[in-house]
Amino acid sequence: MKFYSLKRKNAFSLAIFFICLSLTVLFAGCGKNTEEKPQPSADEKRICSFVISNYDSEFPLNSISLTVRYGINSADFTNNKAVFMIYGNGDEHPTILQSIENLGNDDYSFTVSDGDYTYKQQTVLSFGNAVFDNTDGGFFLALCLFDKTDNLCENPIAGYRYAVKYTIENEKISFKIKGESVIRHH
Repeated sequence: MKFYSLKRKNAFSLAIFFICLSLTVLFAGCGKNTEEKPQPSADEKRICSFVISNYDSEFPLNSISLTVRYGINSADFTNNKAVFMIYGNGDEHPTILQSIENLGNDDYSFTVSDGDYTYKQQTVLSFGNAVFDNTDGGFFLALCLFDKTDNLCENPIAGYRYAVKYTIENEKISFKIKGESVIRHH
């Protein structure tokens, strides 16, 4: 009888040991990704890029002017146009702030070194307060490359956009960048 009790305790201890070992292995592997994060290929990198130089300023509601430095790295400038546009959160057609055609007449390229972007072009985007219907909200500001035949600018080939939050106080508007993303046509 004593032998049976001892054998039962050993089996129980062995079962507990394997359960603990399994749980340790399970939790040690949780949250670890054995795959390397895929790096973007050369054709997946930005084609359009821009930076807003003065987004952290306050502007009077009747005179909003954002200074942007920008660049476009595209192999096909003859059939494309670039457009700066502003649009709300999932709403109507965008408002075109500026269209850049004849891209082949100037050097619109940009370079990247260690995550720092260098732009050769600069412009001022001016718009009124009709875009802003609340005391606070958000919108997207984008630079997109379109086919020249896309008159409504509905199907971007590529682009870059900022999600921007705005706040209106004392007849002045201020902006805060909430995020940014690459736009790709698939």
